[in-house]
Amino acid sequence: EDQFRKALLRWPDMLAAHVNLANSLKGQQRFGEAQQALKRAMVIAPNSPEVAYNTGILFLDGQLPDLEAMKRLEQAVGYFEKYKQFAGAKRKADDPVDSYIEEAKKRIEVEKKRAAQMRRAAKQPPPEAEAPEGAQDEPAGQPEGADAQPGAADGEEQP
Repeated sequence: EDQFRKALLRWPDMLAAHVNLANSLKGQQRFGEAQQALKRAMVIAPNSPEVAYNTGILFLDGQLPDLEAMKRLEQAVGYFEKYKQFAGAKRKADDPVDSYIEEAKKRIEVEKKRAAQMRRAAKQPPPEAEAPEGAQDEPAGQPEGADAQPGAADGEEQP
């Protein structure tokens, strides 16, 4: 990280240093800072396949502040699609981006199911508290049989 920051002090428009700084920050799980480094790289080279690809990876794998999972994954797909557009015929045969797109789409479906499940759960009334096993409908604070008179259980009448 320090070396990339030093390089950027000397050459602020060095695209590789911005991308490598972002990857270093991502490796440290400093996802918000990594996103900022990639945003600066996009300003320098808005049509860079390298920047689009690395931003897609960040959005696929990182936990970005203030961005819910489904939106983050949808944006990952968008960056991967931009990468494919920008790279064009320069893409290698073993380019993994299509598998990353499929992974992001599967995770989007999981998030959709989770959101639907949360909505259903929010609409259902909470389950009533169940009485502990063996408990009966006795008035609160009175032990079982408290209304019976002593000796009444023997069949004796009380005065």
